[in-house]
Formats: sequence, structure tokens, C-alpha cells
Amino acid sequence: MAIPVYERRKDIAPLPGARVEATGGPNAYGAGIGSAITRLGEASVKLLHDYEDAETLEAYNNFKRDVSLYHNEPNKGVLNRQGKEAKGLYQQADLWMRNKAEEYAKKMKSPRMIDNFRRITSQTITSQGESNSRFEAAQYRSFRNAQADATVETAFNEAATHWDDENAVKAARQIAIQALTYKHRGDGEEVFKKALTDWDNKTALAQVSAMVQADPMAAEGWYREHKGQFTGEGQIKAEALLEKETQAYKVEMARDDLVKRHGMNYAAARKEILEKYRGDQEKQILAAYEAFYSDQKRIQKLAEQRTEDNLFKTLL
Repeated sequence: MAIPVYERRKDIAPLPGARVEATGGPNAYGAGIGSAITRLGEASVKLLHDYEDAETLEAYNNFKRDVSLYHNEPNKGVLNRQGKEAKGLYQQADLWMRNKAEEYAKKMKSPRMIDNFRRITSQTITSQGESNSRFEAAQYRSFRNAQADATVETAFNEAATHWDDENAVKAARQIAIQALTYKHRGDGEEVFKKALTDWDNKTALAQVSAMVQADPMAAEGWYREHKGQFTGEGQIKAEALLEKETQAYKVEMARDDLVKRHGMNYAAARKEILEKYRGDQEKQILAAYEAFYSDQKRIQKLAEQRTEDNLFKTLL
């Protein structure tokens, strides 16, 4: 039986250049604890900020709701104001919003929350303020324009009432000019000129209408002298009015002349009308004479009937 031979084990040498160090050290444990605490602190701060941000947004939402109600609540909101009532709205609303924002800010738990809240509410205050400024300006213009229109209309009525008083018409026109100047301030010269031309045209047409009632032929003569005061549309209206009224006057004059010369001689009067006149004028004068003739025949018949009745009563 062979006897085993045991050799002494040789130590394994490390690889060339390789270094083996022990992990950790005397401060390793403490450093790990400090790092964990730092991370925990950062997480706590983040969580606190998350809560603060949420509460800040909650306060802002409540503030925005208050602002909306202040402006738009039916029958109470400041944007229900119209015309003159809207005067000072911008400043009043701006002060109210800033005071309301401060009410919420005073309840904040930290300077950070206050700063963030003021930052976002200032945007709302600015935006709403710009809208309020435009609204107030629009309401002012509406009020101003309504008053200007009323003044212009009053001036027109004054001129139309005193159409035969040149000084009164001129004074009324100066009042209209002043009112139109206020209304169209900033609108440009052309807009003002058009508005004044419209007033002149309307007034001149009213003068013609009044003159026609008094003396159609005189009105026609006045129109020829002042035709330049009318716009193209105004001339068309004035001439149509004059044509209608003067034609009616001319028809009456022609009828009266026929009656004066021919009396109840229908055949002679009709013959002259057909020979002298044409178109609508012929028809109108013939109709006017026939209306006169029919009325006279009816009156004659009634007179004859009364005569017969009286004679009959006498015989009885």
C-alpha cells in the first residue's frame, strides 16, 4: 500500500497592480445617517411647499370667484352699470380687488405663500382692470353719444319749427355743430363732416316741407336757390316732395281756372284739358274737374229736390 505524500500549500500572490482595501471606515456610519436625514429634510420641505402651493391656489380660486361675483352678479355686479352710472368704475373696482387680495394674503402661513399669491392675483387684477377700463370708456361714449344725439335732434326741431327765421336756423346749426364735435371727437374730420352734412340735409328738407304747406310755388323757388345744401339723396327727396305738392297745387289752380271760364260746361272743359295737357297731368286735372262737376250736379239735384218738395207742400 502506497503511503500518501502531502505537500505544503503555497500562498496565492495577488495580481500585479491590484489593491484590496477594506470598505467603510471610522466615519462611514455617521455619514450615511447624515445623508438620510438630509434627504428626509428635503422631502419634508417639498411636502410643505406642496401643501402651501395647494392652499395658495385654493385662496386664489376663492379670490377669483369673489372677483367674478363682484363684477358679474345679476343686478349687483359693477358691470351692470350703464352709461353715466359707470363713471369711476375702473378705480373703484381696482381698489376693491387689491383690498380683497390683501384680505386673503393676511391669512397666509408663510412669506413664500404671500409672495406666490400676490404674484398670481396681480395678473388677474391687471387683466380685469384693463377690461374694466375698456368697459367704462365704452359706457362713457354711449352716454356722451346719447346726449349728443338728443342735442342734435333738439337743434333740428328748433330749426324745423322756425324754418322761416334765418337767424334761428343758424343758431340751431351752431348748437348741432357743438354736439357733433363732442360726439365725433377722435373719429376724424370726414366722420364729423358727414354727420354735419346729414344734419344740414335733414334740416333743409324739413324747411322745404314746411314751405310747401304754406306756399308750394315759393318753396319750389327757395329750393332752386338753396339746392347746394342738399346731398344727392336729399335732392331726390326734396324734388319728389316738391313735384308731388306743387303738382297738386298746379292741378287745383288749373281746375279753378277751368271752372271760372267754363263753369258746368263739361264738354268744353274736357276738350281744353285733352288739348292742353299730357300724361299724368292731364289725368289729374281731368279728375279734379270731374270731381267738381259731380259735386255740383249732386248739389243741383238736392236743390231741385228741395224745390219740388216745397212746391208740393204749397199745393197741399
